[in-house]
Order: sequence, then C-alpha cells, then structure tokens
Amino acid sequence: SLEFFRNFLLPHLDVDDKALFPFVLKHIPKLEPVLALLKGEHIELKKSLKASETAIKNMKNQVDIGKRSLFIDKLKNNITYFISLLRNHIQTENEGVYKVVKASLKADEVSFLDHEIQKICKEGTL
Repeated sequence: SLEFFRNFLLPHLDVDDKALFPFVLKHIPKLEPVLALLKGEHIELKKSLKASETAIKNMKNQVDIGKRSLFIDKLKNNITYFISLLRNHIQTENEGVYKVVKASLKADEVSFLDHEIQKICKEGTL
C-alpha cells in the first residue's frame, strides 16, 4: 500500500516547504538552486504518488485481463519512477542541504528552526 508515503512522506514535504526551505533560503541564500530543485521534486513526488494510487484503483476495478495488465505495467513504471526520484531526493537533502545547514547555522538558529517545525506539526497545518 502507498499509505506509508501518504502518511509520512507528504507531511515531511510540507514541513520542508513551509518551514525548512524558507528559513534556509533566508539564512543560506547560496542553497537557492538546490532548494528550487528540491521543491520541483516535491511536486513530482506528489504527482507520481497520485498517479500510482490512480493506477492501483484502475487495476483493481478492471475485470478485463488484457487491460488489467496495462494498468499493472503503468503502475510498475510509476512506482519505479517514484522510488528513483525519492531515493535521489533523499540523497540530495542528506548530502547537500542538511550538511550545509549543520555547518552554517548557529545553535540558536537551529533551535528556532526546530521550534518552527514543531509548531507547524502541532498546528496540524500539514
């Protein structure tokens, strides 16, 4: 099931978009190109997840074996793209953004950012 990604990945992407990326852009402007790339990947990840969910729904509703196999192929392609994009996205965040953030931000800035992230999570604005 893709519920894991819907329940855990999508909220993470929203925290990035609403708290982390704006804060990092303000305090570490040299990361703007990487953040723009990651924001674009967020859009693609959401589209790909939705397309995979649609393919599963269509496959389950299809009684014709030939058409069902087409939906299976489409699902396989969507999932392969999604996992590949997600893997590269995580690697870029971990080896790029997070390393630079750790090296560049002061302790009080990290504390403030953490507070903002927690506030967003508690407010349920995700």
